[in-house]
Amino acid sequence: WPWGDYDCMIKMGSWTFDGNMMNLTKYENKDYIKMEALDLQVGKYASSLIFTEDSFKENPLETKFYPCCDEPYQSLNYRFKVQRKWRMTEKGMESNPSLKNKFQEE
Repeated sequence: WPWGDYDCMIKMGSWTFDGNMMNLTKYENKDYIKMEALDLQVGKYASSLIFTEDSFKENPLETKFYPCCDEPYQSLNYRFKVQRKWRMTEKGMESNPSLKNKFQEE
C-alpha cells in the first residue's frame, strides 16, 4: 500500500435461474471488461486506476452442475488486478513509482 496491485473479481449469475432459462454470454465475446473512457474526472485528470497487464487471464464463463440438479448453472467471473497510477497528497499529485504495464484490450 499504496502502490501495490490488488486482486479483484466480479461474479455475475443467478441463484434461481438455471442455464436453460438464462443463457449468459460474454459481451462482444470478450474475456475482459472493457475500460471505456471514464466519466470520473478529477479536475483535468481521469481515473487514477488501471487494469494491470496480468488481468483477465482466464475465460470468465463458468458452467457448473450440482448434485441436486440436472440443469447447468452459469456465471461470469471476471478476475483482474487494479493499480493506482497516481494519488493526491498535501504536496499535489504523486505518480506511482512502480506502475505496471496497462492491460491491452484486443
